Order: sequence, then C-alpha cells, then structure tokens
Amino acid sequence: MNRFRSSYDLGLQRFGHSFGSQYGWAAVALGNQSPNFADLEKNVGLDNFRPYYKMASHNVHANPKGLTTKLGLLPSTEVALLAGPSDVGLADPLHGSAISLMQITTTFMLMKPTIDFVALSAVLTKLQREIGEESLKSQNSVQNYYQRQLANVLTDEK
Repeated sequence: MNRFRSSYDLGLQRFGHSFGSQYGWAAVALGNQSPNFADLEKNVGLDNFRPYYKMASHNVHANPKGLTTKLGLLPSTEVALLAGPSDVGLADPLHGSAISLMQITTTFMLMKPTIDFVALSAVLTKLQREIGEESLKSQNSVQNYYQRQLANVLTDEK
C-alpha cells in the first residue's frame, strides 16, 4: 500500500492536485480544476448525446427516474422493475453504440487521411444510419409481438 500511495503522490506532484479526481487528467486541457463527464462531452462537441446517456443511466444508477423509466419493458407494462434479460428497448443503445464506433473509427482513420479512409468513413456513416433504422424496425416488431402475446394471455384469462 505504501508503494501505491507513493506512486499516487508522485502523480499528483507531477500533474497537479486535480489529477487525483476521476476526470482530473483532463483538467489542464479543459481549464477546469474539477471536470466531470459532461464537461468532456461539451469540450469535444458531443454534448448533444447527453440525453441518451442519461436515459440509459436511469435504470443502472440509483435515482428516482429509474422507477419511472422502464428501459427493457413494454410501454404498457405496469411492472415497476425489470427482473432478468429483455429483448425490448435495445434500439437506442444499439444505434448509440453504432454511432460511437463510427465516430471513433473515422476519427482514427482520418488522422492520416487517404482516399480509401475517406470513402470508408462515408460507408461507416451510412452503415450506422442503417443500423439505427433497422434496430428501430426490429424493436417495433418485438414490441408488437410481445403486446400480441400479452393481449392473448389477458383474453385467455377472461
């Protein structure tokens, strides 16, 4: 533990007190001594994705919206919490992942642009759009299937 504490202290001496916080490695670049994830998003121009990040976080991180946001449940479901895996609600996370992978990949490819990388970036952009469209179609299909199943169960109970 003494060795870890010593390394930690050396890091703080070298990079400043802010380096000890979660996003302190970005403090100098952002001009903010206590940056958070939202500050990083804003600095790189990706703060427009914050609502999607927050929506996905409601069911993972403890907060009151986690009780009312039912990611993974059918919209008409009265159950308060999801218990176990679900096929519902995957369109937004899937499309968000496709967007992120496209952005990361094209950023790295265009650091040393070639005509092939520029063309491939255009293809990846088109592909992430198609993933978004197809995942939404799939989600709608899954929701319709489960709603029909639920309607059949309710009809059989009467």
